[in-house]
Amino acid sequence: MLACAGVPARYASALGLLPALLAPKSAAAEPSEPPLSLTVSAPPECPSRQALQAEALRLARVGPDFTRKLTAEIGVERAGARFSLRLHTDFDGVAGERSFEGSSCQAVSDAAVLTLALMLNPDVETDADPAPSAGESETKAAPPPEPGPPKQEPRRPIGGRDAGGPRLEGAVAAYLGAELGILPALGPEIGAALGLSLRPITVWLGVSYAKAQDVTLSDGQGGRLWAGSASLLGCWAIPAGPSATIEPCAGAELDRVEGHGTGVTDPETGAIFGTSAVAGLSASIELAPRLSLRGSVQGLVPLGAPRVFLEDIGQIHQPGPVLGRAHAGLSLGLW
Repeated sequence: MLACAGVPARYASALGLLPALLAPKSAAAEPSEPPLSLTVSAPPECPSRQALQAEALRLARVGPDFTRKLTAEIGVERAGARFSLRLHTDFDGVAGERSFEGSSCQAVSDAAVLTLALMLNPDVETDADPAPSAGESETKAAPPPEPGPPKQEPRRPIGGRDAGGPRLEGAVAAYLGAELGILPALGPEIGAALGLSLRPITVWLGVSYAKAQDVTLSDGQGGRLWAGSASLLGCWAIPAGPSATIEPCAGAELDRVEGHGTGVTDPETGAIFGTSAVAGLSASIELAPRLSLRGSVQGLVPLGAPRVFLEDIGQIHQPGPVLGRAHAGLSLGLW
């Protein structure tokens, strides 16, 4: 061994170790990306995104060699005293969706967390759930029996049946259509309705207006007629698919036809009222949560034979013995 000049040999070896001791340590390996990426949209009283993600990873207990990637999105909505949660997932390119409903946000969130943990690790022990916080019931939402690919569930139509049983719901509708028989010729009609539902029964209170039409008699005299109506219908919902319903309907309608004389020097205005029995068929398709496309056809049978008379002119119109209309429009769930 060679010694440095002026330095004893026994210290030379120690000095040779100084570069190694003073050399900077290699940078620590960067933490790996977690196997679960989660986004959450929920009311303020619900658990935070960080809490849900941490609990799902705690239950899954995946090791550092786990390379699969689960991306999930949670959306929670509150309707009255109940909560509904939709869980959208993408697990290594396989997309799926699940939904949960319950009486508290904690309950539906626990069900979603357990679902995510089972997707990451099908062998997770379901009895490892944390103790409930103060004020929370110890009864949790039942975990799904199989951790396989999420099952697409039917979307609930506007005013559909809630998992907790029937409850009163409301909706408004606006529509365009055509009527035949109330006025002399086929013509356009617009209307709106308010509905109250206790599934499978919905009651609709509606109003409509038919555009004015001109009636000319042989001598050039005549009148301009327009009509309005108010109806009360009861409908029975029959499921026709994941997001569609068919509804037989029956009820009554009050019609008002008003006329104004034309072709005379001193025109008069007159109006008649009539009542009709109504029967029809409606159908709806859900376009988005609480928003549906609705259509209907109706037949009306007048319960009398009213006629429109104008002074100095005479009879200018009498509604037919059978009337009809067809409508299409949108309905929006209120609660």
